[in-house]
Amino acid sequence: MLTEFAKRFPALELRGGVLTGQLLDGEQVRSLAKMPGRLELLSMLAGVVAAPLRNFAGGLAAIPRGLVNALAAVKDQKEKQAA
Repeated sequence: MLTEFAKRFPALELRGGVLTGQLLDGEQVRSLAKMPGRLELLSMLAGVVAAPLRNFAGGLAAIPRGLVNALAAVKDQKEKQAA
């Protein structure tokens, strides 16, 4: 928020800051300001955790789908032989 304000008012120069008792220089403050917010980071983490589960569920769904396709092919083959 402060970096956005500094962009609009160039007279304001970020020279440093303090985070949990540690001094930060201007570059560290700018890099910290560019980081995503807490909610964004949590949503990214949730996506990373959910992706393998989603892929696993897709793989499980593919098994019956493949079986149905194979049975349909056998049925079509038998119908062609009977005709």
